[in-house]
Amino acid sequence: MSVQSTQRGEQLALVIFTCAAVAAFGSAFNQPAAWVFWLPAIISPFWQFKRLPRGLDKWAPYATWPLLASTVTLGVVLMAYAPLFSGRTTKWLTLISGYGLGLLASVYLLGTPLWNSAETVIPAATGLAVVACFNPLAVIAPLLATPGAAAFAYLLLSKRVRLGQILSTRLALSTLASALLAGALYFSLPRVQRQIDAVTVRWLSGETGGANPFGIHSQLGDLQRLQLSRRVVLRVWTPRPQKLRARVFGRFDGHAWQARVTAGRALRPAPEGSGGVWLEDVPGNSFLFPRAEAGLPAAATPTRIVQSVANPGALATPGNKLLVRVPLPNLRADRFDNLVPSLTSEVPIYGVVNLAGAQDAEGVIPDPREDFLELPFGLDPRWPALAMQLAANTPSTEDRVARTIEYVKHAAKYSLDVGEFRSGQPITEFLFEKKRGYCQYFATAAALLLRLEGIPARYVTGYNVQEFNQLGGYFIVRDADAHAWVDVLVKGKGWVEADPTPEAEFEARRGADSSGRLAEYGEWFAALTAETWVLLSQGDWRDAVVRLWHALKTAFQAGLFLIVFLLGLAAALRWVRGRRRRSGQPLPHRLPAESPEGEAQLQELRETLERSWEKVGFPRPSSRGLLEHLEGILPDKVSAEFMDLSRRFTNAYYRLRFGARKLSSDDLRELGRLSAQLAAEAQRTLNAGRS
Repeated sequence: MSVQSTQRGEQLALVIFTCAAVAAFGSAFNQPAAWVFWLPAIISPFWQFKRLPRGLDKWAPYATWPLLASTVTLGVVLMAYAPLFSGRTTKWLTLISGYGLGLLASVYLLGTPLWNSAETVIPAATGLAVVACFNPLAVIAPLLATPGAAAFAYLLLSKRVRLGQILSTRLALSTLASALLAGALYFSLPRVQRQIDAVTVRWLSGETGGANPFGIHSQLGDLQRLQLSRRVVLRVWTPRPQKLRARVFGRFDGHAWQARVTAGRALRPAPEGSGGVWLEDVPGNSFLFPRAEAGLPAAATPTRIVQSVANPGALATPGNKLLVRVPLPNLRADRFDNLVPSLTSEVPIYGVVNLAGAQDAEGVIPDPREDFLELPFGLDPRWPALAMQLAANTPSTEDRVARTIEYVKHAAKYSLDVGEFRSGQPITEFLFEKKRGYCQYFATAAALLLRLEGIPARYVTGYNVQEFNQLGGYFIVRDADAHAWVDVLVKGKGWVEADPTPEAEFEARRGADSSGRLAEYGEWFAALTAETWVLLSQGDWRDAVVRLWHALKTAFQAGLFLIVFLLGLAAALRWVRGRRRRSGQPLPHRLPAESPEGEAQLQELRETLERSWEKVGFPRPSSRGLLEHLEGILPDKVSAEFMDLSRRFTNAYYRLRFGARKLSSDDLRELGRLSAQLAAEAQRTLNAGRS
């Protein structure tokens, strides 16, 4: 096949490509006027531009890319959140994109001798085919298959592949491999999508594994390693921060707490819209607790939680729950109203409505199968003596609880450095001897003392919620926020939360771990990424796009993008300046000395500097600049005077060599004086080394 025939074949393939894309667009949106773009396409094999005005031939190809980028962006927005624009706006944006790309494709066809088709015609026609796909109801599959066939023909012709070579081994193997890969992806991706999403969420959220503080077995000391971790496990959106509960324990054997696992009760599905507008942002189904059968009170507090690290079999939630919304078909709660999804359930996001600050009046009578007055065997006799002392002259249960909690708070210091225990009763050693520990020890000590006073008490694990991200308007819960406290049974009020851990000392330690403003921006971006990905993985495209849009507006208001842009610009300028300096090129705003004599003297003085360096044992390689080499000279091998003179000479040389003003004789004289002093100091250093 001759070159001329090949060029005609390429042009014909491009014409078919463009005409098919125009036909798909015109048919999809019922636009007869679009068919006018066929006219230049049909003319192009017979007549084309030979010359264009100066500059137009250079810049015209760049018109495709902004329009193509806006088209793809529009397609993503329409697919994810069509109601973001009105129907009229959507129609006009689509038509503008379609007609713009059609016009460009037809014009580029007339200029194939001037422009590279891979950068002009093909992107424009491909974008036009993408616009045709914006109408999912249009039957245009045959029309869209034609551009694909035409593009394949163009590639064959542009590579000068002869007809007899089409079925060559290389092409056949490539085609077969592509078909197998496409088939494998088509059949396997739907089956592994959940696993891919889960792994991605964990990666984006920084999950790296660790202890689960919410197991049915809570050993004293389990939370110590978590207290040192800054890993984010939850992000909480709520107007009122509360402790998040996960497990309740009743039996203590002297070393560990044990929770009795039961099947729990199934929660009743809530009527549609029971959670109000706020919880509608959470994908899934709503479930009611018995106390909310009569409806949700106005004082209820909504809370939305995104999990970064899963806790199998438990969901951390505030107490006194009224309603919960999770992406699960059904849900169970244990007898303490803690949520217990199945171990295999994935709950990356959930919402809760509860009565914040209210007392739990349910379960006033302890379960006879689990006595909340039970004590470990062989308890040290100092415990009952202390309990009797605390209960003396305080007949009121509430007063005894308050007195005991205050005593435990002040009986020991909050510290993660507990050290090794020498006895078989670590909790006794904590309270009466070491007098230092963390939340698990404080909560356990309080529970034992209250039980000895005849007050039912239970041990609770969960999270403190206190770190707030101002930019995103949410609370951050980390591994270090894992916490333990107690519930106390008060007659007439039910189970009441009581925290014996010293608040001031705990918050002081957490305050020492706080990060700066830049870290807050980074955490906000991580939260945005995690929440958006969770919503996408749950199929909630619309909510994900809305949240992303609001987050971008927040970032603009906070000046984040301006800061990032300025930092990036400064870094780029610094890199360019450093590259030019290392390569010996003058910076753009600095002019070298124009006098040949001045240049020669500067070169001679620089050689004097290098001879001085070589004399003291530090020769400069040709690949290293003066300043870079100076930083590599070891100060302990030369005198301080030598280092000072070298630095002054180097700075003066750079200022004169690349400075904006012209070189003068005074400048050369000053540099010569420094050079002479440097040579003399080098000789003294050499003599001192020999002696």
